Amino acid sequence: MFKALLKTRMAALGAWLLQRGNTSKKGNTKLKMLGFAALMLYAAFAFIMMFYAYFVQIAKPFFSIGIGWLYFTLFAMSAFALMFIGGVFMAKSQLYEARDNDMLLSLPIPPKYILASRMTMLMVMNYVFELLVAIPAAIVWFRTAPVSVLAFISFLLIVIALPFLAMAISGLFGWLIALSTSKMRKKSLMTVIFSVLFLGLYIVGFSQINVYIQKLVLNGTAIAGSLGSVSPLFWIGSAVSEPNALYLVYSLLIMLLPFVLMYYVLSATLIKVITSKRGVAKVKYEEREMQSVSPTKALFRRELKRLLSSPVYILNTGLGVVFITIAAVALVIKKTYILGLMAQIGYGKDTLAAFFVFALCLMSSVILFTAPSISLEGKTLWIIKSLPIPEANILKAKLDLHVYLSLPAVLLASLAAIYVLEPTISAAVVMLLAPAFFVMLSANVGLICNLKSPNFDWVNETQVVKQSMSVLFAMLFSSILVLVPGGIYIALFADKTSLIPYMPIYTLLLIIAWRLTRSWIYTRGAVIFQGLG
Repeated sequence: MFKALLKTRMAALGAWLLQRGNTSKKGNTKLKMLGFAALMLYAAFAFIMMFYAYFVQIAKPFFSIGIGWLYFTLFAMSAFALMFIGGVFMAKSQLYEARDNDMLLSLPIPPKYILASRMTMLMVMNYVFELLVAIPAAIVWFRTAPVSVLAFISFLLIVIALPFLAMAISGLFGWLIALSTSKMRKKSLMTVIFSVLFLGLYIVGFSQINVYIQKLVLNGTAIAGSLGSVSPLFWIGSAVSEPNALYLVYSLLIMLLPFVLMYYVLSATLIKVITSKRGVAKVKYEEREMQSVSPTKALFRRELKRLLSSPVYILNTGLGVVFITIAAVALVIKKTYILGLMAQIGYGKDTLAAFFVFALCLMSSVILFTAPSISLEGKTLWIIKSLPIPEANILKAKLDLHVYLSLPAVLLASLAAIYVLEPTISAAVVMLLAPAFFVMLSANVGLICNLKSPNFDWVNETQVVKQSMSVLFAMLFSSILVLVPGGIYIALFADKTSLIPYMPIYTLLLIIAWRLTRSWIYTRGAVIFQGLG
């Protein structure tokens, strides 16, 4: 029974990775597989190089002063943090909120097998996350200090056991998040808030990584003394560095026992945890006078509700709005620091204004509300198409969602930059117009990409939002609209004191491109949309 469940999980994972559900365009399958594989390899390489740079800076100082155990402790802490952040929401959705819970529980399958099959897939992801840290840690270790056979075996055992501890802790926190969000009406919104908080903590920590590394190098002995007083951390590091068999046994017990305890408790209470109705009514009926709205407003509300109902949709297409808003606030708060940095750089205000325009446009290129919006209609596409509404109005609602949610943040960032830089009037006009029209143009680009490459046969929303070719190409084309003109400006005009004529021409080209693409969407795009499904 367990093998059958595990085989089903593997098949679902394969469908998620390969997008087998989209059978209408089999000719593109290999291209999609290659593109997705290249993207994953690039992301893995980036993480490995990031951790390699981290371990290179701390390895030699630690091993040279005899606190090599701290090196392995920091490896374990880094790997655990990555597995926890990457797995807590996966544990929430896979263990407690899976869509097939009711179906599986209705079958004569022991709950422990259901739980074990799901945990196996989560453990696979944990090992993937851990290897991103373990590989560079091992390479730096081999190049910096002598490695004995016993030490290497101890290291391998720690690598094998550590994901079990991460699984236990992320499973606990996933349950707490599921419990807290289930009591709230805006369940999707609360999931997004939790996700943004976790991501924010990660970004803040990563932004200070150089400071932390310097403190580790300069105060290694003091830090070793502090962490050494926490016995489990000392055991994990010493199990590899000495190596110490007793500390290794202690470390393995610390990592494995919480997982065993969680598995048996959860397998015994799985039915109760899954079937307990902890939620509240999403809508409390109140008698009120019925009001009618225009078709345009109704379509926009429909798009907004669709967005707010999906944490995956919000997090993967709208985080750029959050980052831009944070950047705007940071510009104002850090005005003195930024002005001092500008004085050191030596560029004129108009040149700095141009840099800001390109930076803001590049941040806006990761806002992708329109890129998956048509594909997300899925098998319910016929409903909206059956209404007596022009196709152009349906497409306009999708564009409006992107613009109305993105433009306020972009304009706020532009005004903040104008306040800090105090540019000339012509530069200020460009700083307002160029990012604004870039946002509207990128909305058009995303919708065009989705019209050209829709996918309605998806297994889950993640396929459409994260893996679809329309999202990939929308991000690529939007980035090109920034990087190519920005590169030309840096190469030819960065040392000039005036924006004229390059930046006004760039702004004018954005306006023209926006007009042309919008016209195409409302004419040819509407015809394509009519033929979909």
